[in-house]
Amino acid sequence: MKSRFLVSINPELLRWARESIGLSQSEAAQKINRISVGKLASWEKGESSPSIIQLRKISDVYKRPLAAFYLQSPPKDFRIIQDYRLSPFKTNIEASPELLLSTRNAELKREEAIEIAEVLGNKIQIFNKTTTMESDIDNLANEIRKYLNIDIEIQKKWRNSYIAFKNWKNVLESKDILIFQTSGISEQEMSGFSISATQYPVISVNGRNAYSRRVFTLFHEFCHLLLKNGGVCDLVEFRKMGTANQQIESFCNRFSGAFLMPAASLSSENIVQMHGTSTKWKDIELQQLATMYSVSREVVLRRLVELRMSTIDFYFDKLQEYSEQYKRKESGESGGYLDYFRRPIINFGRNYVALVLEAYYERFITASSLSDYLGVRLKHLSDIENEIWK
Repeated sequence: MKSRFLVSINPELLRWARESIGLSQSEAAQKINRISVGKLASWEKGESSPSIIQLRKISDVYKRPLAAFYLQSPPKDFRIIQDYRLSPFKTNIEASPELLLSTRNAELKREEAIEIAEVLGNKIQIFNKTTTMESDIDNLANEIRKYLNIDIEIQKKWRNSYIAFKNWKNVLESKDILIFQTSGISEQEMSGFSISATQYPVISVNGRNAYSRRVFTLFHEFCHLLLKNGGVCDLVEFRKMGTANQQIESFCNRFSGAFLMPAASLSSENIVQMHGTSTKWKDIELQQLATMYSVSREVVLRRLVELRMSTIDFYFDKLQEYSEQYKRKESGESGGYLDYFRRPIINFGRNYVALVLEAYYERFITASSLSDYLGVRLKHLSDIENEIWK
């Protein structure tokens, strides 16, 4: 008779691990092959125990190391970051397992980066820029543009939103801000999230979004870092800013628009000068301005409303008109085929990948650990090195 080798673990750890990734008992049971909801419930109550094979499967599904299930109590290593996605029409939005895992992984990667930097003796730039909701948006945008040292004329030379996104990423990473990209999360659920900290703060954007939208998200989340209140965002606009969270989202949207399209620069454009006093704008005018600043037409419209060159009603009418076009544009800006070795650089950013490579060169981590950190096979190492240091 074959022994099943049952394991003795704290049942509270099973429930904690499942809930931390946002799975119901029925969803978890379906992912853990060949078990019923009743059996999982029995394990979580301590009435019975899984086998070691079943525990390994649970570990894989819940994205937790096997050792975590042998702790005496659930660790307090995962903080639920602020959720700014609530609207006047919804009182609760459940985060998907993919979103919860993405925020948890971002926290983990940040902690890894700090540990590696400390081992290497690298000095981490302290992010001490701050602001308040009472700040003048345009003055704040000008201050941050000086801090990042990017002139508006340099930005306008980029033209292409892909190039703009890549360059803005590099600019932010030069300040030791970790820039991550997610995958597997719908555009409707999340545009980005941020983790506020003085060492290696994090901005993560949804890799499914159009590049022009990702550019806007970068600076929306950067504003959250300035306000010291990182969280999950979807950039939805509201006609009435009732709650504190909605007011914060509106402030971050306005900052991002003011930063990417400074008032003096936008007002002096020939397209704007020749437009006249009408508050209605042609699509071709909006698209030309969007291309010039590497933003979306929605951002252009929002900025025109803020500068009293359009109306909020015209803005919302256009948003509805663009919705289907925007979805098609997002699917068309995927960037095509992506070389496998570029994935860790895109997902984790140059700062994190460069740190891991340096730790490997200095023999602080093994080749196996390097592969685990970056999530790629060692055969891709030379290509990653060439891409990072080119």
